[in-house]
Amino acid sequence: KTYLQIKTHNSISYGARHLLTEIMAIREHCTAEEQKILFKCVQTNAFYAHPETIFLAMLADERWWVRAQAIEMILEIRSHPTRGVRVFLKPLLNTKAKEVWELCTIKRRKELSRRLCYLTENQGWKLVTEPPVTIGTDIEQWRERPLVLNYPCHSQTVELAVQTTSKSVKNSTDYERQLGKAFSTVDCRARLSGRVTRKRNFSMISTEVDPRDKIFDPRDRIVTRKVMKREMFDFA
Repeated sequence: KTYLQIKTHNSISYGARHLLTEIMAIREHCTAEEQKILFKCVQTNAFYAHPETIFLAMLADERWWVRAQAIEMILEIRSHPTRGVRVFLKPLLNTKAKEVWELCTIKRRKELSRRLCYLTENQGWKLVTEPPVTIGTDIEQWRERPLVLNYPCHSQTVELAVQTTSKSVKNSTDYERQLGKAFSTVDCRARLSGRVTRKRNFSMISTEVDPRDKIFDPRDRIVTRKVMKREMFDFA
């Protein structure tokens, strides 16, 4: 369900909603023990629970009162301008959330002049900031209509990184080998980028197999690695 939602609603303004859908699915279909494991992984990737992405999701909501709530908070943030570039810290994820604005804890803290703050994953409080894409815009225009953004919530680069990580995990259960496989793949892509555009630039040749180079696929068959020999370029 989450996969299909991301494919059909791939704007960054839907990022927090996709995260909420994932959390609700875990609560509905997983046992307490499974939830403990999965929510730890979700917390590692809780970037879309940040107040800035929550504001975007609220501004893109079809319900006018949700958009009005986000506008009022952004106007309050603008009344206390900050200097410099804000430090992006992951929030502490609320795994019991039922709406996007409940994904993280946002409160006014007395020790910070009663300004809007959010709870980070390190149990500290950080000032809430305005989403960069709305800075300098007329925020009142979204009282009448939802925000529409064409920025993707997951770029092709992100999907490629996920694919690389998934393949390295599938090939080995050892963390160091998984990391080495992922890094070597990324390094190879970086060196070949823009320089090799056709498959005929390479020839696949079988080599004498080192026992250490044997890997097992899910069907328990031994798969020998093949070496790609470059014919046109020298990367020494």
